[in-house]
Order: sequence, then C-alpha cells, then structure tokens
Amino acid sequence: MTRLYLLKRKNNMVKEIGRLASFGIGIESTSGTAVSATNWIPTDDFSLKPMVEKSKDDNAFGVIDELSGSAIQKESSELTAGGIARSNTIGYLLKLALGTAGSATLVETGVYSHAFTRLNSNSHPSATVYMNKGNTDERAPYAMVDSLELSATLGEFVKFSASMKGGKIEDTTSSPSFLTGTADEAFRASKVTVKLASDISGLGAASAITLQNIKFSIAKNLNPVFKLGSTALDAQVNQQFGVTGDFEAIYDGNTYRDLFTANTKKALQIEIEGATLIGSTKYNKITIQLAQVMLESWDRSTGNNDLVSETIGFVGEYSFGDTQTINVSLQNTKSANY
Repeated sequence: MTRLYLLKRKNNMVKEIGRLASFGIGIESTSGTAVSATNWIPTDDFSLKPMVEKSKDDNAFGVIDELSGSAIQKESSELTAGGIARSNTIGYLLKLALGTAGSATLVETGVYSHAFTRLNSNSHPSATVYMNKGNTDERAPYAMVDSLELSATLGEFVKFSASMKGGKIEDTTSSPSFLTGTADEAFRASKVTVKLASDISGLGAASAITLQNIKFSIAKNLNPVFKLGSTALDAQVNQQFGVTGDFEAIYDGNTYRDLFTANTKKALQIEIEGATLIGSTKYNKITIQLAQVMLESWDRSTGNNDLVSETIGFVGEYSFGDTQTINVSLQNTKSANY
C-alpha cells in the first residue's frame, strides 16, 4: 500500500515553468538561525540549488573497478537571482551587500530615507532565503551576498543581479506575497542620472554626464567555512570588499581618455529616481556615491557604419579624506528599518 501511495504522489507532480518561482528573503537576527521571509522579490532569473561536496573511496580491493563508495563531506547552497531593481525590496540586498543599514528617517509625510554603508567587518549580516514554486518549497539559512550588480541600459528598466551562498537547503512551507505599485516601484533607466566631480562635496552642483549605459558591482569574496565533525556550514566570512563598474558614452572628445591616461581620480554618483510621487514632493530614489574612482580602462569602438562610442571601466578606491569607498541612500515608503 505504501509503495502504491508513493507512486501516486510521484505521478501527481505538476509540470512547471520557471516563472512560477518566487524568491523570499528575511534578515536573520542570529546568523544561521532561520527566520520567516519578510518580503518576496520579483525576478526574471532565479535559482536556489544544493551544493554537496563528496569524497570518493578509490582504494584497491583486488578488483579493477575504480570506486567502491562515497560520502558527503560538505553541504551548502548557492543562489543566483536577477530582475528589475525595485524601490523597497532592493534595500534588503543593499543591506546584505554593504553590511549596515541605518534607521529609517522621515523625509516628509509617508517618505523615509535609509542609509547603507560598508561595515568594516568580515562578518556581515545574513538572511534566510526561500524558493517557492510548483514542486518546491525550500529555504536556506545563513545566506550571504557574494556579489551584487546594478545596471542601467538605455530603453530598459534598471536591473539587479545577485549571487549568494548559504547553508543546507531545508524543506519548508511558505506563502509568497508581493508589494506592488509605488510601494515597490520598478526603476527605469530613463530616470537615471550620473555625475562626476573632484570629490563627494562637489557632486551636488555637478552637471549630469551623457551616457548610454552604466553598471556597478560590489564583490565581497565570500568564503564558506566548515569544520571537522560536521558536514554543515559553520561560518561565512566576507573577505576583501571591492567596487567596480563601467559606463558607455557616444564618443565626442577626449575627456575620458585623458582622465584615464592621467590617472585622474573622480567622485562618481549614480541617482535612480522613481516616476511617481510618493509624498507631496518626493519620489522613490536610490543614490549611490563612490568617493574616489580610478578609471581603469578605456576603449573606443571602430565600426564603419556605427556611431563611435567609448567604454570606460572604473574601480572604487578607499578615500582617506571621506573615510569611505561607497555610500548608498534609498528613499521610499518603508517606515521600518531594514
């Protein structure tokens, strides 16, 4: 009877498309102790998969067969997610990427500001991540951001791409629900402005530069740690913190080439504003400031029938004067802290 029941369950499993997958996240109070998902993040690319490291018994037993056994030694997980950057849920990824989220500050009625700064520690916050879809309801505790990228391309929405590592996947039960409208507004590339200045203090008065696209990435070089006596993840250590990116412009002079060849340092600001008022005068908005960037590369296109463009790669450097490499502020309708 039991065998027939199992066969029946298997035959009733549903076929599914990737669009059915929902990505949930909850910031952990104690790293590795699972919590419920507080928000669900829309994605266009999402995967949560088990990572199992096995050892093989290849000792000789008087036969020519190569293996006679195997054993699990390490159990963890990896998550990749990508989609449109949205005004509320992007804050959870920013906190995990940078490490510190300040208290929600009232800007005007119904509008709040959240400040994210790089935590100078090798033990950044962790989250429990969830995957809910037709045949799957899973979670992985102790998930930490390994890398986070934001990109804006002419004619598109602003996109995010995140890579995370976490503990062993567990079966669970969850109920996805999503914020909509201005509560989690989809940011558009048409509302992106980029500025360069000699230092952070000059960014406010600087004029926006004309670009075709821009992206920037945070890399944390995450190192999962295991110990003897267990197959479970014991700790996660974020190592060196780096910020890189690039932008493309239609070539109309040698300004960026000369900055590149002279190794001139600049402060860089990327501002992404919403399209609909969320208060009497304010919009959803992300403001990213890099205190000091080095232009690492410069290239110019050479297609005969195309407008000549130039692509400039940059690397964030720690500014001793500003005591930072990067700071991010997020303005939205969320009154609670991240």
